[in-house]
Amino acid sequence: MADYSRKRPSPPHGNEPYGQKYARSEYGGYGQSGPQGQYERRNLLPPGGQSQLDRCVSNYFNIQLDKPLRVFVYPVSADSFSDLSTKLRQRFINTFLRNYAFPGSEMRENNDRIISDVTTVVTTVEIPAERLKEQTITVGDIVRRIQLLAPRVVDLKTTADLSEPTSIESSIYNLILQKSLRKFLDRTPRGYFERVASDELPGKLAEGVRLFRGYSATISVKNGVQGRSLMFNVDPLCRVIGLDSVLAEMQRAIGGRSFESLSTQEKGRLRRMLIGRSVHTRYNSKAYIIEEVDFSKNPFDYKFEMSGRGGETQMMSPAQYLREYQSEMRTDGYGRKYKVNVDTTQQSQPLIRTRGRGKKSIYLVPEHLCFIEVPKKIKDELPKICSIPPTNRFKLTKRLAELVTGEGAARRVLESFNLRIDSTPILVRARQLNSLPAFDMYGRTIPTDKAWGPATKDLRFPSTGLPTVNLHSVFIVTEPGREGAVQQLYDDCARFFGQWNSPVRLPHQRFVVTVPDGSDPYSTLMNFPPMQQYLNAANSAADPVHSLVFGVLYGRDHPEKYKRIREFCAEYGVLEQVINGEKYNAARAQVVVKANVAKQILNKLGYFVWQADFATILQPQITALGLSTMKVLVIGIDVHHARKIYDDQKSLYRQRRSLGAFVAFMYELKAGEKRPISVKVYSDVVAKEARSEIIAKNIGGSEASSSAGEESDTGEDLEAPSITSSSALQAFAQAAMESARFYPHLLVVYRDGVADSQMEQARAEEVQQVHNAVETVKAKAGMPWSSQIIFNVIQKNITTKFGIDQFGDLRSVLNLPSGTVIDGDIRDPNYLDWFLVSSREREERGVAATTVKPVRYVVLRNDASGAPLNLSPEQFQTFTYALHGIYPNWTDFVKLPVVTQCAHKFAKTFGDIDLLQPRIHPRLKNTLFFL
Repeated sequence: MADYSRKRPSPPHGNEPYGQKYARSEYGGYGQSGPQGQYERRNLLPPGGQSQLDRCVSNYFNIQLDKPLRVFVYPVSADSFSDLSTKLRQRFINTFLRNYAFPGSEMRENNDRIISDVTTVVTTVEIPAERLKEQTITVGDIVRRIQLLAPRVVDLKTTADLSEPTSIESSIYNLILQKSLRKFLDRTPRGYFERVASDELPGKLAEGVRLFRGYSATISVKNGVQGRSLMFNVDPLCRVIGLDSVLAEMQRAIGGRSFESLSTQEKGRLRRMLIGRSVHTRYNSKAYIIEEVDFSKNPFDYKFEMSGRGGETQMMSPAQYLREYQSEMRTDGYGRKYKVNVDTTQQSQPLIRTRGRGKKSIYLVPEHLCFIEVPKKIKDELPKICSIPPTNRFKLTKRLAELVTGEGAARRVLESFNLRIDSTPILVRARQLNSLPAFDMYGRTIPTDKAWGPATKDLRFPSTGLPTVNLHSVFIVTEPGREGAVQQLYDDCARFFGQWNSPVRLPHQRFVVTVPDGSDPYSTLMNFPPMQQYLNAANSAADPVHSLVFGVLYGRDHPEKYKRIREFCAEYGVLEQVINGEKYNAARAQVVVKANVAKQILNKLGYFVWQADFATILQPQITALGLSTMKVLVIGIDVHHARKIYDDQKSLYRQRRSLGAFVAFMYELKAGEKRPISVKVYSDVVAKEARSEIIAKNIGGSEASSSAGEESDTGEDLEAPSITSSSALQAFAQAAMESARFYPHLLVVYRDGVADSQMEQARAEEVQQVHNAVETVKAKAGMPWSSQIIFNVIQKNITTKFGIDQFGDLRSVLNLPSGTVIDGDIRDPNYLDWFLVSSREREERGVAATTVKPVRYVVLRNDASGAPLNLSPEQFQTFTYALHGIYPNWTDFVKLPVVTQCAHKFAKTFGDIDLLQPRIHPRLKNTLFFL
């Protein structure tokens, strides 16, 4: 649903908005912008120029391995280990190491030389073979048999002789780093966090959330300025969890009444409200999903068996367990931290049932549980304390490097493995691409040195040269009592079509569809007689005949209503434009909102308000090949993984199917024309097995975890549509070219969401499908044209950051300007990759509010670097950067190319609807109906 509540909402995948900062001592970067505001902002990257090597700083640090090192890697073998939690498995391994592998004082003497996770033990000390034998280990009342298998010997070379590391060498480096950082930080799947929550939040926020500061930190091999190097990457993080207790929400839902007084129906409503939601324990921050609300149990009367470390057992209530075994950290009025016991005050509250590993039921007390999701009124405030300006970000990265290399336990671990981290950030070379203006429908220049929304206010379409679209009908969807206001809003939006000389012609006749409270919009539209008349006419017409559903929805249930409208329109081929009425009423500039609604309808039908001058970028190729027009096909791909939900009827978790989205833009370019002479679009989706990312050539590829409806080893029901087509990417690329009879000279793919570990699979599966599509269309068309392919993987959620260090000491670090490329340093040894800063920084009071985030491009195939196109790296980078500036919903550069941003929007919009296989009507595939 379009959100027009603000004149400048947050950009797609860009920097979040940033308000007044909250100051906080050494972290000042999480608070006030600090010293960078004192210095003059200077442009150190002239367009097309080269920055000074000592000015562009990264968040990487060199690592020295001064002496070669031999390590022994022992795989762990244990029976029924997967049923246990990670923490418990580690306790078993530590017990084995302490009692058998390194008995007596040996464990204490070699502690810094021994690293273990739940699958492997790594040490610089060889363990005698007789100590590896299987042993029976008891932890509490749990018994497992454990042994270490024969070791794999790995010789780590010095950094001077560094070669491409194997996967086991890379994992060893990161296990060493993990043990070092865990000396003073807690490790989570997201990174390493401080053990105590931050106390810097102001009163209102402190009451609603708990904030933990932390870092992501990894070691990897990169091609750097001085050749191949071992590098340490650091990036500050924030972890925010809600403090709204489950008990408080339960009591609000029942109006403060006692739980004993609830009827069966009221208990059922409470269960439906809670089951499937994510919570965490207030005392130790462990996360769970609510599976059941058990009204037959309470924290004082229910008893469970508690096992002590010595093997003894006793019966204990949850309230007694929390008071005797758990504690919470508090802060007094002087800022001093102290622990208190966890006391339970509400005796009649029901217990929350969930499960740990091994499907063992666990009962939790609602009073001490908090919802992980943050309330919206607090979420809007989070950017004020989570955004980190560049100066403070790079100071914090340096701070962690200094902590690891300082005196203490962390440094001793590194020294035990001959590792030494340089605490000076690595400097890189950067290059800024030339400024790229946009052009309106008349070919008039739109400056892009800043957001260009105001420049599109006086929009006019040429009176000739554009095909017209006559909408068949308009259906105005509204709620009882709001019919007049919604029709007036539609009239105001429609008035712009006449002012702009729009090629889209709105019909005089319109129909008002009133959706009563509690009714289903899908059924209301389906049973509306004028809608049936339109569908009959459209389905029998030779050419596409479009109609529009225009709606304004209010109330708390508007997301569900909009979801149902969207499902209907996608299935039956009707364009929709639905507005959140409450946000519209709260908007300060409602005239701008109305104009934006009108522009979005035009963009959905392919009449783009602004475009880039691709012909000038590719002018050398058009001229050299003697082309009258050059055809370029650009494809964006993204896969949305729906959230896991709890199915209380089956008593197991259900991992929703994934959804892949494809969007293609087909440009026809002519030398001397500032705008493409034609732009055609094509889009489609494909349902995939749960959690699978790669678009495989065959059904049930190597990523498939389970067949549809089967239960996995973790007790999850994994959705996998049986109708998933094989070679879906190949089929889409063929359909895009054949539907428009478009035979491209250049085909560029921008694929989002592929991890480093999936690169080779993407090359084998997806790159090959694109190649097969071109060859198939060539054979069918019988045309010997040359089509050259560039296939790129885009990684947007990366920890790499760059900035301009004005004085060389991190006193003042500036953001890189939009259009900056880093392609000579911090390179992957295995792939051709480069970084692009596309989005513009957000300022608060003239100072950078957050650090701009670069995007990493990995090129898996590039035919265009050779004949006949001979596309230079700078040409391709400029072409890519231009695609970042033409996303129809945002008047500025966004983080992804337009086709990939559209694919992301498409996949997310339809990925969360409750259909195993969303159906997109063929009439909509040549539009951007999902915007």
